[in-house]
Amino acid sequence: MTRMKTLTLLGGALVLGGVACGETPERPELRLVDLKGATMRVSYIQAPLPRSLGNGEGGRVEVSFHGASTSCFTLAPSVRAMVDGHEMERVADNGREESCDGLAFRFRPDERAEPGPNLVELSDGQDVFRATIEGLTVRHGFSWLSVRSYPMPLNAGETMELSWLPETDLLEEAPGLGRAAFTVSARGGDAIYFQHTENPISSDRKFEVPLPANLPRGDATATVEGGFRMPVLSCDGPAACEAPVRFLQFFQVSVQAP
Repeated sequence: MTRMKTLTLLGGALVLGGVACGETPERPELRLVDLKGATMRVSYIQAPLPRSLGNGEGGRVEVSFHGASTSCFTLAPSVRAMVDGHEMERVADNGREESCDGLAFRFRPDERAEPGPNLVELSDGQDVFRATIEGLTVRHGFSWLSVRSYPMPLNAGETMELSWLPETDLLEEAPGLGRAAFTVSARGGDAIYFQHTENPISSDRKFEVPLPANLPRGDATATVEGGFRMPVLSCDGPAACEAPVRFLQFFQVSVQAP
């Protein structure tokens, strides 16, 4: 199995509704009034960005629209987005001319952000979309991975336990959410030594990974993926609001005897 297949362990968990629209899609310019029948998706993503899109370290907030009259569009220049009064960066076609995934704005929260509700507001001088999301700007993901020691030691035959934070995130039985996957593969990603998936993640937010005793010793690459959702406390303007959390991390490990 190639490394690209490893990236899709959760059935495309990191693809936020992307749809290819042909080599040269037409892109009508839309205002917020044209998106009132769409779903505004405010996502927290902890995952690498393509190198062409810059530094992908750290979590980011992304705003995208799904279910509009067309999946390939640009937003009118008058449309602005804010998170708690902080300007969001406009995303131009997600860096790919053939992309039609509705991604519109991106924002990198301060690592020191405090828990609590956060207000996302889009405006264009005529209409306003607002969504209040619980815990949008705090770090989301597996707390076990906050301990950075490279290569990270893994003891064959033992059971790892990963905990998901923050506690305000909710389980959801939806594609890519409420589940987790852990994979150990060869350093080049050409062969998978071990893969464990839990669907759904237990209600206590624990993800237990029983490492087999015969796991090959030595250096390898591990991948962990997971998805929860943040509570949407209010939604005003679009037809609906969603707040998924996506997590993907690669790291180097050293498999050792227990």
